[in-house]
Amino acid sequence: MPGIDAVLFDLDETLLDDDASMRRALAETCSELEGEYGLPAERLARVYLEFAPRAWRGLGSVPTAGGARPADGRAIRAWMWGEVLGLLGVAAPAAAERAAGLYAAARRRSYAAFDDALPVLERLSAEHRLGVVTNGASDTQRDKLGALGLGRFFGAVVISGEAGVGKPEPAIFRLALEALGVAPARAAHVGDSLESDVAGASRAGMHAVWLSRAGDAPPAGGPRPGASIRTLAELPGVLRRLAAGASPAP
Repeated sequence: MPGIDAVLFDLDETLLDDDASMRRALAETCSELEGEYGLPAERLARVYLEFAPRAWRGLGSVPTAGGARPADGRAIRAWMWGEVLGLLGVAAPAAAERAAGLYAAARRRSYAAFDDALPVLERLSAEHRLGVVTNGASDTQRDKLGALGLGRFFGAVVISGEAGVGKPEPAIFRLALEALGVAPARAAHVGDSLESDVAGASRAGMHAVWLSRAGDAPPAGGPRPGASIRTLAELPGVLRRLAAGASPAP
C-alpha cells in the first residue's frame, strides 16, 4: 500500500484489554487479602479503585522513583498497595509486598488481547512495518507483550520507562519511527487516548487514528484525529483512505 509504510500501536486499551485485566486481578487479590488480613474485599477494591487513578496521574508518563530514575512495575505496585492498605489501617511493609506479589501474579494470568487485535496485526504485517509506543514501567509493559504473544509482529517496541520520554511528547514516536526506518508522514499511530496518542502523533507529523470503542465523538476544542474507528477491524480501510491523500492531522 503506497503512502503509509508503518503503523504504530498504543498497548493498553488498544491491543490489550487492560481495564478488564486489572479488575479481574484486583478482585482475586482482594479476596486473598480478605482471608489473610480480615479486610473486606469489596471495601479494599473500592479504595484501590479510588486511589490508583490519582496515583498514576501523579507518576506521569515516565514513572520515576523519587524523581531520579525510571521505576519498575514491582516497586510501583508495592508503593501503591502500601498506600491503599495504609488507608485501611494496615501499615506493614510485608503486607504491601504480599499484596503487590498477589496482584502481579493475578495480572499475568488475566492479560488478554482484544478480539480484533490479532487479526488486524496479521493482516497489516504483510504490508507494513509495525511498532508499539506505550507509556509505563519497562518490566510491566514487556510482561504484557510477552503474555499476549504479539511481540513477533513488531519491529520496534518503545516504552516510556526505557526511553526516558513518554507520550504525548513527539520524541517517543520518533524513536519508534527511527527504529523502523520510516518518515513520520508515511506512518500512522493508533491509540485510545486523544491527549497521549492523537495529540502526540499529530505533533510528530504522523497520521493519528483514534480508537474509540464506545463510538464517542472527539470533544470540541480537543485534539482532532485524522480518522476515528470503533474497532481495529476498521483500521485497514482507514489506512487505505489516508494513504489515498489525507494529510496528517495538524
